[in-house]
Amino acid sequence: MPTSYATLQIECQTPLLLSEARALLDAMQGTYDGLTAFNTIAGDLINAYRLQERYNPFPFPFYQPVLPTQQVPAAQVVGADQVILLQRVELSSPGFWEFLGLLNPLDQIRRYLNDRHQRKLDLLNLPVQQQTAQLVNENIELQNEKLAIENLRELLAVGREAGIPTTQTTAMYRQYVSNNLRTLGDTVERLNATAGELVEVTPPAGTSDAGES
Repeated sequence: MPTSYATLQIECQTPLLLSEARALLDAMQGTYDGLTAFNTIAGDLINAYRLQERYNPFPFPFYQPVLPTQQVPAAQVVGADQVILLQRVELSSPGFWEFLGLLNPLDQIRRYLNDRHQRKLDLLNLPVQQQTAQLVNENIELQNEKLAIENLRELLAVGREAGIPTTQTTAMYRQYVSNNLRTLGDTVERLNATAGELVEVTPPAGTSDAGES
């Protein structure tokens, strides 16, 4: 199945300081790599479980699946044809930073940032006491992440069925996804930026899918 690629714009209302641009690029790199690594590992585990469940008479624990430890950097999981590129920058006010990469992680980033931004707007319409109660409830942030990460729930279910401790699964999620998403969300919010248009594109030159018709 051909790999899908897309571009995502992060729209900025004002030009960025060099330190701000560096923070945005680092946050995008970390979040994209983390999501790509998580999607790859989770997808492989889920697919292996479903295949064994269908064709293997032995119970899944016989397979003894192993999740990577926290010492495995996300960048080591990301393949050469999965990397994120800074494709275009518009430095006017307003302007944008346009990134090219895999469709799925870029879409997850866009949905997370949009959902987070909308939640902030909704909070402004609540009484102060309700705003405080909402902000201190970490479950809301987790639910916001789950809106963007479709395979999280299935991974947790498969992990339980496969005998993988929930603490190990959630630790991988926290390392690759949660911490990076929140860092990116905080950075984008601090820069008064927003997630813009996501456009599916043809495979970039040099990827394994670029020559396919």
